[in-house]
Amino acid sequence: MKIESSGGFTIAESAVALGSLRYWELELHRLLGSAVPHIENHELKLLCADLSEHHAWHGEMLAERMPTVRDLSPAAQTVGTRAAVAVVEALDDADDISRAAWFGAYARWVLPQLLGSYVAYRAGRSPVADAAVIRTVGFVIDDLSADLATASMVASSATQDSDDLRAGEGLVTRLNAHRLEFGPLTAT
Repeated sequence: MKIESSGGFTIAESAVALGSLRYWELELHRLLGSAVPHIENHELKLLCADLSEHHAWHGEMLAERMPTVRDLSPAAQTVGTRAAVAVVEALDDADDISRAAWFGAYARWVLPQLLGSYVAYRAGRSPVADAAVIRTVGFVIDDLSADLATASMVASSATQDSDDLRAGEGLVTRLNAHRLEFGPLTAT
């Protein structure tokens, strides 16, 4: 038996989509937080710590909006797509480049991809049945938009070195290849 939400998605499909977005937020919280001790640039270090907390906050808000009927729970539904897992692994394994180059790839590729996923998710919601989720996702979109603007400015000033720029572009190429190979980054 399918439980339909009035937004055209089943409750299970909605839980999977929110869980996929939450997976990203929790992984980015972990990745940015673990990078902080290894960053020498003070401005970049503070921004990574701040962004890490923003991603944790987004994950908490999404958990509050995830359906909790029957066998659905936020923990059980917080699963990345194949592409998301591959991209997170590539970000996690990018020890061969500087943190500034890594952050440049995060600002130029990861944040825009995540922001686009939220916008697509919100567009498919019913304004009546999904008002609370739309409101929460709106907060996240606004926060990510501000984070993207700040991260882009800091990334451009932190990656002045041509080797860093090339390394960051190389990481972006690898990340995009994973998306092309494995499919969508989120289940939205």
